[in-house]
Amino acid sequence: MKPLYHILFEDGIQYVGGNNFFDTKWKQIPNKKIVKLFYRLPGGDYLLLAGYDKYFHMVEAVKNLNGKNKGKIILENVYLMGKKGDKVVVYKIGLLLNKNLGKIEKQIKNLEDKEIKGLNPNNWVG
Repeated sequence: MKPLYHILFEDGIQYVGGNNFFDTKWKQIPNKKIVKLFYRLPGGDYLLLAGYDKYFHMVEAVKNLNGKNKGKIILENVYLMGKKGDKVVVYKIGLLLNKNLGKIEKQIKNLEDKEIKGLNPNNWVG
């Protein structure tokens, strides 16, 4: 399977992310300046993020509590963010088959927004 993302650092070194959403290898990214981040979309195309000070990745999932799929984890969305100054560009990428698979929503938020302030500060890289 192809990696979820590729990173090019300022020093020319490349980093390849995990192959699935359960083991993204995001927390193992070296603490270096990122020049470009290529993120694989569900359809196989890539989203390119560049020019940000920091980058953030998060997977949104739910766990069925009852029924025939009890205990099954359902991936709903992945969030890829780029922070520059006091602004954060948020890309919400749909992962639900037959609902929003591959749909991308883009928002621009302020660092003071409740959702941004609630993010784990240790997950910002770059």
